[in-house]
Amino acid sequence: MSLEKQDTLQHAIDEYLKKGFGTMNKNDFEVFIFNHLLSTSLNGKSDNAISRELRIPESKVKRLRYEASLKFQEHSENDYKQQFYDILKKRAFKTTDTDKIQFSIKDRFLRLYLSDMLDKAGSFPDSSFNSDIVTLTANDFIILLAGFEGKKDIIKAIKNSLKENQTDFAQTGWEKVKRGTTALLKDIGGHFAPEVSKFIFEQIEKKINL
Repeated sequence: MSLEKQDTLQHAIDEYLKKGFGTMNKNDFEVFIFNHLLSTSLNGKSDNAISRELRIPESKVKRLRYEASLKFQEHSENDYKQQFYDILKKRAFKTTDTDKIQFSIKDRFLRLYLSDMLDKAGSFPDSSFNSDIVTLTANDFIILLAGFEGKKDIIKAIKNSLKENQTDFAQTGWEKVKRGTTALLKDIGGHFAPEVSKFIFEQIEKKINL
């Protein structure tokens, strides 16, 4: 047995013994093994590919991903930010004919984190048709970017826009959102695919979702 495999086996044994021999139930042990596989042989593979490789339903793969993240992984705000930016850089999104932009987000923890960010700003994403597909308005998208970058003034202006009628806000607060968002995208634009910036600027010019 190679040294690497010996280390992996010893780690599994140590984890199994943490709460006492025989106290880790079958499900927890499966989740532990699955978490290890996610960082090795299953790293980067889709839920469907994992389902076929492990010969288990895709629904179980999703559950194991969630439990592995909950029990054996630690995530900081910067981790979530980087995950979201990676989605943008990989172009894992599409724009719709209306004012919406859609993302395919497999990580349930990331979806919940983004939802919580929007909830704190008085908004929410749309995942009604497919739990992996998150649909955001342009304003929601700006709220997330501003939140990740610590631009509270932009978030405050957008929150105000949700309370004002379109005419009043267009005359008062809209220009502040527009200027702030332009500066925000300029500061961090290197992270994003050109399509995203183009979409956001187009929606800003249309004064949508007010």
